[in-house]
Parts: sequence; C-alpha cells; structure tokens
Amino acid sequence: MKRFCYSCGALESESNPLVGGLCRGCLSSKPLLLLPKLEVVTCPRCGAVRVGGSWLESGLEEVMRGLVLSRLKVAKLTNNTWEFVPLTQASGVQVEVGIGEGKTGLRVTVRARMRLGEKQALPLQQELVTNVPLRRETCKICRLKAGGYYEAILQVRGKDVARIRRLVEEEAKLASREDGRAFLTKVEEVEGGVDFYLSSAALARRLGRTLKLVHGAQLSESAKLVGQAGGRRRYRVSVLARLKSG
Repeated sequence: MKRFCYSCGALESESNPLVGGLCRGCLSSKPLLLLPKLEVVTCPRCGAVRVGGSWLESGLEEVMRGLVLSRLKVAKLTNNTWEFVPLTQASGVQVEVGIGEGKTGLRVTVRARMRLGEKQALPLQQELVTNVPLRRETCKICRLKAGGYYEAILQVRGKDVARIRRLVEEEAKLASREDGRAFLTKVEEVEGGVDFYLSSAALARRLGRTLKLVHGAQLSESAKLVGQAGGRRRYRVSVLARLKSG
C-alpha cells in the first residue's frame, strides 16, 4: 500500500518520496533554515567588527559569513521528529552566504541545497533572507589612540633624525598591521632627536632593535613606576637609541 503525504495527500512515488511523511512540494514550503537574531557592531575609525566581546580586524563580509555559518541551524529528521541542528551536525547540506547592503543594516541571503532523506534523489533548495542591524561603536584600541595612550617611549638621539623618523614610522605601521594593539600614538621632536610614544614596551624594544640592526644604534632602557592596576604595578618604559655619529 502506497503512502501519502499527511499535509496535501499526494501519493508517494519514486520521483516524489516522502520524507518525514511529507512530499517534496510540502517539504519545500516547510521552513528548513533557522538563523537566530544577529547584530553587528563595527568601529567607524578602523572598521574592526565586534563579535560577542571580541573585536576582529577581518573584513565585515568575511566576519559576517563566518558568523552566519556558525549560528545557522538546519532542519533534520531524527526518529520521525523534526529538529533544528547546527550546520556541523547536518549532512548532505551545501550552503552559500551572500552579504549586501540593506535598508537599516546588512542584507544576508542564505541559499541551501539539502538532502533530508536517503530516498531523496534531487536536493531541495531553500533561501532565507534576513536583515541584520548594523551599529557603530568605537573599539577599545581606537579609544586608546584617541586618548593619547602610551606605555613606552622610544627616544632616538643623533643626527639625520628625519630619515630615522620615516623608518620608525614605517616599522610601527607594519607592527600595527600584524597586531592592532601595537600602535604609534604620537611623535615629538626634541633637542638632539625625536621621541616616539608607543602603545607597549614590546613595540619600543622591537623598534629599538631595528635601529640597532640597520644603523648600529646603542640601546639602553629604563622604567618609571606610574601607578597600580588590579594590584599590579604599572611601569612606563623608555628605550634610548643613540645613533652613531658620522
């Protein structure tokens, strides 16, 4: 005796097998994709994207695709019961994610091809479209930069400091691209040289080593206690790079 779809009454056939008691047409009209509500926060200064409590420096589209794929759930039939499971727990599902501009944020389009049963020869196709609000908030690093934050000073002394300044600024930019927490806050020309105010002692030491390697600078270091935070003493480090004359 042939089975029939409990929703529309269509008889089961080789080209139209029932999955969970539903024919292909009724399966296609059944919501098979579920995407929880999302919100995206971006920094207007640097473009970083916040996901949860973390700021990511990847591009907005890249972050959104990863976020959608991690949060997306797909319908799965288990013991004749429909449930939504994470994409990683679903088999026979191919997903494409499109990111575009929406009226009030981002327009996210999810296209899926899926097989929900062993008898299903042709995959079902379903599309989910949603709007994700886009909110802007200055990230922690940009707030520190705007506030003139620094933990170390690289003091360069010697001749031809204009050429040295260009080198240090380029090296600082390279370090910042590698790690957004490393940045140059300001540059101050002083008598006999130039001072670079930097976000960390590690960055000051790195730039000092570059000057030693390229220009044979002599390095020395000192630290000054500037306060306490969380029960730990905070020091401000000064790295002196003295260039060889001539």
